[in-house]
Formats: sequence, structure tokens, C-alpha cells
Amino acid sequence: MNNMTINREEWLTQSADLITSLIINPAIVKHNITVEPNTVIAVSIGHPKSKNAIGENWARRASEDKKTNQIFITPHCSDSLRILDVLVHEICHSFDDNKSGHKGRFATLARACGLDGLLTATVASPELIETLKSIVDVLGEIPHTKLDAALSGRKKQKGRMLKIICADCGFKFNTSKLQIERIRPDSECNCCGASGTFIDSIIEALA
Repeated sequence: MNNMTINREEWLTQSADLITSLIINPAIVKHNITVEPNTVIAVSIGHPKSKNAIGENWARRASEDKKTNQIFITPHCSDSLRILDVLVHEICHSFDDNKSGHKGRFATLARACGLDGLLTATVASPELIETLKSIVDVLGEIPHTKLDAALSGRKKQKGRMLKIICADCGFKFNTSKLQIERIRPDSECNCCGASGTFIDSIIEALA
């Protein structure tokens, strides 16, 4: 294990670079996947806008420079392998720039990288886990202490409106739980027309 001293964001940044070179790029070449050009990624620990999400990728159009995909990993996780697992998923979104939701090009790249399970909640395959372990061997464990939301001292609000956010375009609105439950499974975002990730946001709001 490498004993070099790096901070949390440096660990995430170097992990993203290693994931891109060891996992993403080889998968793109092997399976001849066309991805968004000039992908720039910034990674940090932060609360995803969806409360149950472990990780989240923001499309580059949301960044001031219009070229950086920004990824946030929940502070409630400190397991290095799980964080790397989630990071692979979010980097796949970056190379698609959130244009396919959890379908199409994203799905093709995610599977090619070794992500198994539901595409909205993937887990690393045994083969991918071995590669991720090699990254931990190089960088060491992430220097991060997880947060416990139950001990935050913040009281949970009752009877409030719930926020629905489209993960593709960021369109958002507030509505009641009753109205959310009436939304059809095939409903699309009124702004960009996305369906899969829009419904994911509805499910997360109800959870």
C-alpha cells in the first residue's frame, strides 16, 4: 500500500483518473463505444440533490465553464471499494454527459466496465472489484470519516412538499406525496422529455 499523504479530494481525483485509464478507456476501445469528446471530471464529497443517492453526476452544461462534469459522492459512505464502485457508475454518466439517463449509451458503457445489477443502482462485478482493489492498493483507503445523518441534530420536517428533480436537465418542481403517487410510470419530464431518470427522482422522493 502506498503511504503517501493525500487529502480526500486528491484521493477522489486520482481515483477518477485511474478508473478512466484502467476501466473506462479500455471498455470504450474494446466495445467501440462513441462517447462525448473532451470529458473533464471534477469529483468531491457532497450531498447529492437526491437524498437516497450515493453518487451524482452533473452534466457539463450545469458548470460555469460548460465543459466540466462534476461528481458528488455522499458523505454518508466511507468504504473505499464502494466509493470506487459508485465512481465508475458516475464517470460512465460523465462520458455520456447525462444524455441517455440510465439507458442507451450509458447502459452500454456501464456493462462494458463491469457494472452489474439494475442500471439505476449498479454494483461492481467480481472482476471489476479486483481492479478497484488494485486502486486502493495504490492510493490507500480514502481519508474520509462518514457522517451519520441520524446524529446531525436536524429535525425531519413533516407534511412538507416534496421536490422532484429531473436528473437529466435539472428541471424541478414541488408537489405533495399524494400527487406524486398519481404520476404514471411512463411519465416524462416536461422540460427535456426524459423518462427513466425522471421516474428515479420520483421514487427517491417517495422513499
